[in-house]
This record gives sequence, C-alpha cells and structure tokens, in this order.
Amino acid sequence: MSTAEVAEHAGVEVSLWKQFYFTWGGQAVSKFAGPFQMIALAMWALNSGHGAIGVSVITSSGLLGTLAGTVFGGAIADRYGALKTIFGCDLARFFLSGAIALLVLLQAGYSYPAIVCISFCSSIISGVFSPALRSLTPELLAERDFEKGNSVFGAVTSSSQLFGALLGGIAVALLGAAAAIAVNSASFLLGALTSASVLAAARKTTKGQLPDLQKRAGLLASTMAGLRYALATPWLLALLCVDSVTDLVTAGQLYVGLPLLAQQSGGSLSMGILLSGYGAGAVIGSVASAYMKSESLRSVRAVLWLNIIQAPFLTILPFVPFAGAVASLAIGGILNAAAMTYYISVVQRAAPKDMQSRVMSLLMTGGLVLQPVGTVLLGALADAGFLRGTFLAGGIIMILTATIALNIKTIRQLK
Repeated sequence: MSTAEVAEHAGVEVSLWKQFYFTWGGQAVSKFAGPFQMIALAMWALNSGHGAIGVSVITSSGLLGTLAGTVFGGAIADRYGALKTIFGCDLARFFLSGAIALLVLLQAGYSYPAIVCISFCSSIISGVFSPALRSLTPELLAERDFEKGNSVFGAVTSSSQLFGALLGGIAVALLGAAAAIAVNSASFLLGALTSASVLAAARKTTKGQLPDLQKRAGLLASTMAGLRYALATPWLLALLCVDSVTDLVTAGQLYVGLPLLAQQSGGSLSMGILLSGYGAGAVIGSVASAYMKSESLRSVRAVLWLNIIQAPFLTILPFVPFAGAVASLAIGGILNAAAMTYYISVVQRAAPKDMQSRVMSLLMTGGLVLQPVGTVLLGALADAGFLRGTFLAGGIIMILTATIALNIKTIRQLK
C-alpha cells in the first residue's frame, strides 16, 4: 500500500470514528432522558392507586411491544442500514412519548389504559431501534475496534443510569411526571436530527453500505433467513436459552422490584439514587472493559462467570439497608457492564457480516420473550407479600443457568 493510500485509509477511519461519536452524542442525550420516563410512569402508577400490579402491567405492555418490534428489527436494520433505522425510530418515538406526557398531565379516567396502549406502540418502535443501535459498531468500525466501540455503547448506557436516573428522580419529584416525560420526548427529536446529519456524511464513505441482495430481500424473507440461521447454529440457540431464563428472573427485579424498594425508602428520588448507583458501577465496568487485553476475558465463558459473581449482589437488595442496596447495585453494575461489552463483541465476531443486526435481534428477542412473564409474576407475588422471596429465587436461578451454560461445549468454546 502506497503512502497516499495509507493516508487515505487513515482519513476514512478518522471520519468513521467522528460519525460514530457524533451519532452517540445524540443518542447519549436520548439515553440520559430515558430514565425520566421510566421513573415517572412507575411513580405515577403507584401514586394513582394502581399498585405494584399497575406498574407491572405498564412495564409488561412495553416489554411485549419491544419483543414484537425486535423480531423484525434486525431484518429492517440489515435491509436499510443502522443509521436510517435509528433516525426513523427516534422520530416516531418523539411523537409517541409526547402523547404519553399529555395523558399523564390530563389525569383523565382513560389516561391509564391509553398509556398502556401507547407504551405498547412506542415499545414496538424501540424494539426495532435496539438491534440497529447495537449494529452501529460493526456498520461503521473495523473488527479490531469492536471492544472500543461497544465500550462506548456500554458507557453511554451506564452513564444514563448514573446521571439520568438521578436527574430523573429529581425532575419527577420537583416538576412532576408529565414534565419529566416531555423531556424524554424532546430527547428523541435530538437523536433523530443527529442521525440525519450523520447519514448525510456517511454517504461519502463506502464503509457500512449494505449489499444489493439485502436491499432486495423482503422483510419477512430476511427475518426467516435469520431464524433459519439461528436454528442451524448450536451456539446461538444455546445463548438464546440462557438469555431467556436469565431475563425471566431479572426483569421483574429491575422494573417492579426496584420501584417498590424505592417507595419504601422515599419515592422517586430514592429510585433515582438506586438506578444511579447501578449506573456508576456500570460506567466503571464499561470503560475498564475496553482496556482489558487478556484474551481469556474476551469469551462467553468469562461472561458467564461474571454473571455468577454478580448474582448475589442483586439477590441481597431487599435484605440490606438503603445504602447497602446502592453499594450492591454499583458492584453488580461493574460486573454486568463488563460482561455485556465482551458478550456483544464475541457475538459480532462470530456472526456473518450480512446478518449482524438479525443476530443482535434474535439475542434480544430471546432475552425479551419471558420478561413480561417475569414482571407480571413479580408484581403479583410482591402484592402478596413475597418480594424478598422473588429476589432470592432469582439469584439462585441466575447462578444455576450460568453454571449449566458453562458446561455446554458450543458456548464454552465461543470467542
């Protein structure tokens, strides 16, 4: 390669990194505002007399919608590209989140069922959006930069839990639920504008352009091709099962258990502090994982061990004082964020390049498929007085699932 070609190649890589960071700049604002709506709706449902089951119904409708969207989200992103998909989804979510803010403000008799329905629709869009966002790294960056790119994904997501949750708790307490949700709506618009700007710049590079075959393929045919690939790929099938069981027991703890623990300790501000504690740990885990060079860590086997280690810290949350719960969540955040960075990078390397988004979509679908069951079950058990028992059972199941997976050859050898 000549000096001119080397310089041109280096210039393209710098341009791609600029596009990557600029896109994530817009998404960072959207991620930071996400906890505003989560906290606002949870506290609004509890304060409106709907109880734990009311929170779980709103959450479950969102999870079901996300599941429905994720099924086709990977095919859409593989067909149209991650950036275009991100832009369209953010624009749609801007309008839907605004409608939820208006319904909370009105406090009408139909507000609760309408919010459940709109949350379902908005979550379908989020389901399409998520595989595209996870596919931004392989679409724009070289394979050697996957850990670094996915570390940015984790750091932004974790920082949103740290600062977004804390600010969200304060915003709900001071401004009310409707105003907090309106902030979330505005953040989606900013994300859409940022993606539109990056799309214009991305057309000047060849990296990230989809093959003509993917552009011609029908959406259903593309989705089914991804499903057939999963059925014929032992390691992917095994990971789908692991994700499904793990998320079954952890989703209820996050979406229903934490709001209940927060209500016992002071309300929306306490929930913000709990989530920010987890986020603080996750920021550390995400950043550190990008600089860990040990090859033994860059494997699914290491991810499973990290899951085993973090399970006790999530299990003890209802058994310790508030400060202890924040500390436990911080430790769990460190372990989980590092695990996710390695996990996503390993899967991106193992998946065919023309199926990156569909594989991400399948893994997310596997994780989501049992989450609604877990949230409704925990809500019902919590209302019946078994909140502590659900956390204990969840930790035990999480450890057993990871232990079994460690003995599955196709998973153990995946790097």
